[in-house]
Amino acid sequence: MDAKYTSFSDALRAGFSFRLSQVLCIALRCSRTYFLNIRMGINYLHICISAFLFLNISGHRKNENDNQKIPLFLSRESCLLSDLVNATGGDVTSCDNSDGTSVPYHHWCDVKSKTESGHNSTQTYMCEWGAWGRDLGTSSDAQIEAGRTKRFFWLLIPVLVFSFLYCRDGRCFRKESSVQDLGPPPSYTYCPPSKIQAEYYAERRQTSVTVSWTEPSSTGNVVGRSLICSGNMTNGGSFRGSIDGQNYYCTHTITDSYGRKDSCYFGFKVFYCACTEPSSSATRRKRECTHNMLYGSECTFECIDGYRIPIGAPVKATCEKGESNLMNWTTLPECEQKSCPAPFAPANGYVSCRSQTYEFDTECYVSCNKGYRLEGSSVIICQSDEKWSNTTKAARCIDDEPPVITCTNHVVYAVRGTSYAPLDWTDPLVTDNVDHSLKAVKLSGFNKGDVVKEGIYIIQYRVTDTAGNYHPLLSECRVTVEVKLVSCPPLLPPTNGAMTYDSINSRPLYVMLCQSGFDIPVVGRSFTGRLSCQDSGKWYPLDKFPDCKRPTWGDMVLLAELIYKGNCADEKIKADIKEAVLKYLSTIADDIERSICPGRNCKF
Repeated sequence: MDAKYTSFSDALRAGFSFRLSQVLCIALRCSRTYFLNIRMGINYLHICISAFLFLNISGHRKNENDNQKIPLFLSRESCLLSDLVNATGGDVTSCDNSDGTSVPYHHWCDVKSKTESGHNSTQTYMCEWGAWGRDLGTSSDAQIEAGRTKRFFWLLIPVLVFSFLYCRDGRCFRKESSVQDLGPPPSYTYCPPSKIQAEYYAERRQTSVTVSWTEPSSTGNVVGRSLICSGNMTNGGSFRGSIDGQNYYCTHTITDSYGRKDSCYFGFKVFYCACTEPSSSATRRKRECTHNMLYGSECTFECIDGYRIPIGAPVKATCEKGESNLMNWTTLPECEQKSCPAPFAPANGYVSCRSQTYEFDTECYVSCNKGYRLEGSSVIICQSDEKWSNTTKAARCIDDEPPVITCTNHVVYAVRGTSYAPLDWTDPLVTDNVDHSLKAVKLSGFNKGDVVKEGIYIIQYRVTDTAGNYHPLLSECRVTVEVKLVSCPPLLPPTNGAMTYDSINSRPLYVMLCQSGFDIPVVGRSFTGRLSCQDSGKWYPLDKFPDCKRPTWGDMVLLAELIYKGNCADEKIKADIKEAVLKYLSTIADDIERSICPGRNCKF
């Protein structure tokens, strides 16, 4: 109401238009109090009307500066609790319907404040059309709203006169006397309840907390008790929390038989704790978590392909409280790379790998020694099951190199005086990378010791190893044995000397001698008094004997065994010469052998 009142009738009309319901209620109360005396009821009706006008007018006696301190409530649907607290200076103890910040239209709240005498006083305010108004039964009926100052103090005089005329017999104050007979109003002795905490925390793996308390004791003639909690919760109920804390507000209200009441208003927060999503790594991933990662939840982890959690290490992490109630996961498992056992090299082969730790996905290469061929896969890979993709047992190194056979040729000389000689040769030499005791197989029909005539004889050999390897150019050979008749030009005996004849390995051998008092000149260091007939048909080392001459000082060359005395035509002298030559030849047999066939096998 923003218009100024210009007369008592205007104020009266304003009062009725503004407080019609309150006026009727007051009038009815007054009438019921003294319904046996109609006249007194009328008198009290007048007094009540006068009191209403007085309160209605005086309620607007604030100046414009005061009006600026009281907020104008714009909402027509609800009233703010903060406006009620600011306007009354008291504490809201209970509301019959509130979300904690406002009250809907036509609902009430109780406000406890101190009176001038220092006592606590509880007043009830009603929300009507966006404005707080004092409820019936309170000491005043001021409406808390913004408006312009209305000065009707001059109306106080006629109201007082009117009240005096109808209340001069003192009967208008019987209500005050009757109030004194009601006794003390109901009151809580303490508030909030002693067992209420400001904050509650849910247990492990829980999101709710059971909160219970004992209603505070009270005084007065209490006939009614009620409890209102936000969210329709009840004492001893399970209050659901949140990570940031869920607010709950509750109000205990007591009422006596006269409708007077007192309220205890309190609130608390309910929390539950949880961890954030556990971090992952390049090799670790989360498999599953229990209880939505609440405090006490467990998360199970696994590793990507090719990795594993070390033996004995935990595979789970638990959401636990740390310092200052900070939530953290216990130690998260770390994954290590899997590895395979060292690969076995196949027989006669070897394995080379890129890594000597043989971790997952390592490649190794199987090879064979020289002379062997690989049968199976040449590449093996370490798999996630810690086994090689192709086991080395499936790979084999097979002998793939043929044996090599080597034959030597031989010359056999016919027996002296004949054109025949027994066959003889050295067995072929066989070499193989695996079999070191291989023997060549003779394919020809000739055998050692066969007596054959002069000519060339071929003996064929072949060898194959145990793996069946054979090569026609490497594993076959031929031994050639040549039977020869050896002949050299005839020799003449030296002058002043003699010569003897013998045969070594079917080869003619001549030895010269000088008569005593004669010797041979120096003709070369290789000549020692004998000549042998070589395969080439030439004498060695000279083509003839040198003549025996009178020696000069230091020219003696011939051995003493080859000097004889006497006439060589004498039989006794011949026998002596023969004996001396045989003795000489026995001491130089090896030398003779080498001189006949240097570097070659020339038996017989």
